[in-house]
Amino acid sequence: MSAAAGPLRGLRVLDACDALAVYATKLLLNLGAEVIRLEPPTGDPMRRFPPLIDGISAYFEHFNAGKRSITLDLTTAAGLAWLESLVASCNAVLESGQAAELLSSRAGRERLTRARRDLVLVSVTPFGLHGPKAEQRGGDLIAAAESGLLALNGRPDAPPYRPGGEQAAHMAGLLAANAALLGLFEQQCKGHGCHVEVPVNFAAALSTLQTANANYYTWHGRVPQRRGLGLSGYRSLFRTRDGWVVLIALPGQWSKLAGLLEEHGAAGDLAEAGYDDAEQRLARAEHINELIGAFTSRFGKEELQTLTQRAGVACTPVNSVADLAADPFLQQRGFFRQVAHPGWERTVAYPAPPWHFGERAIGTQQPAPATGADNRAIWVEELGMDAVTLAELCDGAAG
Repeated sequence: MSAAAGPLRGLRVLDACDALAVYATKLLLNLGAEVIRLEPPTGDPMRRFPPLIDGISAYFEHFNAGKRSITLDLTTAAGLAWLESLVASCNAVLESGQAAELLSSRAGRERLTRARRDLVLVSVTPFGLHGPKAEQRGGDLIAAAESGLLALNGRPDAPPYRPGGEQAAHMAGLLAANAALLGLFEQQCKGHGCHVEVPVNFAAALSTLQTANANYYTWHGRVPQRRGLGLSGYRSLFRTRDGWVVLIALPGQWSKLAGLLEEHGAAGDLAEAGYDDAEQRLARAEHINELIGAFTSRFGKEELQTLTQRAGVACTPVNSVADLAADPFLQQRGFFRQVAHPGWERTVAYPAPPWHFGERAIGTQQPAPATGADNRAIWVEELGMDAVTLAELCDGAAG
């Protein structure tokens, strides 16, 4: 099985992304593109991101499994000339970072588009390439704060919380991958190139405005505030014997939930007629949650999920990472893929692509490459670089 079986088979992407958009190139690789990660001769700083396992970054492994790696010194005229040769072989270049530090800023956008007339160039920056904030420093946390995403997370009586995972950056990465796909579609259909910029702040703000219901503010003149879990009665987080579950009585499920509680002698007064009205239930949310919590605390979370789902009530455990790794549903659906990793001298479970294309095999079964692992194959064998130049421009990196 290889990434070449995916729908982007035959297309080559140059990856010049930092943590702001490395997710984008991971997605394109899992759709079948050949992704070449361009690193400085000293290696990608991301290779030193924690957590480190036996000196190898698990962060780098997650985002770069299956990619190829080449190194190049871009501080020299010769290095920039070889970059043109490389870009000429690529359908798209994805880059991210501070505006002044992008590949297209250091090498010159004109140089890249001169190398390939129909190039798709996607640039991800904290605040865009133009405007009063273009030069401001930023990253995932800065974008989360600036976009309003941070302000909506946490309890109303506590400071804002950072969402788990680099949510602002990954929103930008997802949009960047979408932009690249649209650009590649036009390239393949019409022979046109394009340059798309994706400000991380815009990507995070788009999500914030959607999930915070900007129309709520527009219609009612009220700005959404932090609400903790933010769920009303009978739609909340409940403790079990061995953890937590989220239980939600969706529209039409209240009678099923009340019936389940009554069946187990836990309904209290919930069978009374007043609870048939949604507004009355909302007004008595705290009391309802107390009764539901007393019921859920009798069971383990897996047992409770089975019980409630059989009754027609939406309920699921709050899974830890260990729970996910052992989840039989994910295992059955092929969510994890076993990849042999030479550096760790064992087989490691990697998340598989998030899509299924019928019987088509997509994604990779290769770990992240060593620094410069493909220098010889790409620079020498494909593009004709001689050994002396390879040593000078790539610092003798492996390959």
